[in-house]
Amino acid sequence: MIQKYSLAIQPTEPILSRVKEMKQQLRHAIGHYGSANSEAHISLFEFELDEKKYSIALSYFKKVMAGFAPFHIAYEGLSHFKHLPYFAFYVKLDGSSSQTIVNYCKQIKKASPYSLINKYNSPHMSVGRKLSKEGLDIASELFTEFNAIDLCEAFVIRKFNSQRRQYDIVEIIPLLNDMYAADTQLSLF
Repeated sequence: MIQKYSLAIQPTEPILSRVKEMKQQLRHAIGHYGSANSEAHISLFEFELDEKKYSIALSYFKKVMAGFAPFHIAYEGLSHFKHLPYFAFYVKLDGSSSQTIVNYCKQIKKASPYSLINKYNSPHMSVGRKLSKEGLDIASELFTEFNAIDLCEAFVIRKFNSQRRQYDIVEIIPLLNDMYAADTQLSLF
């Protein structure tokens, strides 16, 4: 059976809680909206895979990411972008954090034997998606700043849960800064 997955970065608990509170405040102000129920995360890739091949894919991701070093993510401010006819309101990352994420994702994509849909070109952490212009204006009034520094020590694989219509974390893949493990041959077949 084909399943939908997402590779992402999940922030640590203080930031998870802070974004959850923001989402609750926004939901109280405007009603239900896109991503109101999702946990805070930075999307990197989406992919579909037969469940029978999941363990092979997991081995691949673990091997590649073993060579990545943990890094700091600096969140600095809030912004939005337009997805006609809607808007997305999000927490911005500083340039250095974004560049580290983009570089790691390029390495994953280059070595990947799987079809990965890029979500990393402009790394961000959504607070609200599919917002009307009025919803965006309210979000911009409610939340005017967001500054925090977090340590990313792992990426996560999330699997789409069709009952909840949300992604659930199924794997936490540590960034080990172990180039030897990343350079060893990975057998896919």
